[in-house]
Parts: sequence; structure tokens; C-alpha cells
Amino acid sequence: MEYFERLPKEGEIIVKVSALNYEIKDKTVNYVSSNNDNDDDIFDIFIDDFPDPMYYNFTKKCKTIGRFCRIDEDKIEDIGADYCCGVIAMANVCGGYGFFDKTKNTEIYKAYKKLWSYADVKKVDGEYAMDQNKIGKAMQKYYKDKTGKTLPYEQKENPTTQFFIDAVDKKYSSILGVYSKREGGKSGHAVSVEGYFIFEPLNEIVYGEKQIFLSVATGWDSEQKYIWYDKVNLDSTYGVVFKLYK
Repeated sequence: MEYFERLPKEGEIIVKVSALNYEIKDKTVNYVSSNNDNDDDIFDIFIDDFPDPMYYNFTKKCKTIGRFCRIDEDKIEDIGADYCCGVIAMANVCGGYGFFDKTKNTEIYKAYKKLWSYADVKKVDGEYAMDQNKIGKAMQKYYKDKTGKTLPYEQKENPTTQFFIDAVDKKYSSILGVYSKREGGKSGHAVSVEGYFIFEPLNEIVYGEKQIFLSVATGWDSEQKYIWYDKVNLDSTYGVVFKLYK
């Protein structure tokens, strides 16, 4: 990964410019990524590792909800279902809670298809998509079907990082949705949030304020990914917290 000497100042963001390289850009510029493989790909905001300065100039602490389920696109293909990121995010929350046996394909399939039907998934421009505003209700229907009880949840447009930190601190599962209309098209994605990482500067005057990353399951693969949520430039975001500790 390319090393850069400083962290972004107010009004700046970190953007991915190639597979392992990042640059500091003006936040006011409508810029998502200059990855030549896919110039309008919003998904480059989810990174595999932290920028180099975090390792040298900051101390790290992390916290997770302690429940991990990373059903991904390959698994959905294996069970013979169609891909929809919002449904995978919901399935990962449900699998984490233990609402179904995440080790058995038959159980994954049944849960996935129920969530799919409750979410009213539609085909848009050749891909399956759902209204993010239906995530909470779909999860509530699924939980009611499984337990006979009501699943409390809170949803918010353009939530702050603190919205997800508070959820993790209470061991609540949550889903983050991101949306962009830039680069001549539109893109959206939904992920389940597993935890957060806080980097405290060794010297705040020299290295600036603390930096926070959310750790997520993207649904593309089974690896942990991170989003520097405060530093990405998006048209809108969406958050749902499920107020169930288990």
C-alpha cells in the first residue's frame, strides 16, 4: 500500500485510486474512485486494510458485536439463489443472531428466500435490488415468523458514525446502506456492520484527531472489510439498528 505522510484535513477525504493505493482529495469534488477497472464503482470505499499512517502514528482499539456471519456471493450461487446485497446483509444479521443454522445450505436457502420475499426485491437495470427503507420491516417480519415476537429497530437517513458505534457498544447488529449517483451512473450497496476500530493519535497536534473505521461484511466474499465512514463522499447513506442483544 502506498504510504502518504499526512492524514486528511477538514474538507478532505481518502479515496482509493488503484488496487492498493489511496490519495487525499478535496471532499467537495464529486469523486468516488479512479480505479481504471471500473470507474463508476462505489464499492472501492470498502478497503482490505488500514492506510499506513494508522500503524505508525496511532494506537488502535477495536470492538465487535461478537457475532459473525459472512454469507457471500459465492454461497448464494452455491445454494441456487439470486444475488441481492440487501438480502445478504439481512441474512448475515440473522445468521449472526442464530435465527438459522448458517453451516447448512438448506437453512441458508430457506432464510434467504423468506427475507427476499419480505423485502419485495425487484429487478432494476438487470440487477436485483430492494428499497433500503424496507430492511427494518422485512427483518421484523422474519423475526416474527421465527419467534412470534416483535423485533425492535431504529432506522436513520444519513446516520453518523456514532449511530453504529452505539449499536456495537450495545451488541446490536446493524446494516449500513450507501448510495452514489456520481461518475455518470448510480450505485448502491448494503453491508452488515460487525464492529469498529478507533485509532487514537500518539500526538494529536502532529497527527490530528482520532480516526474511526467500521468493520463490515460486504457480501462479496467472506473477508472482513473496512469503511472510513467519516471520510467518504456519498450522496446518501442509510442505517438500521436491530435492538436485540443475544
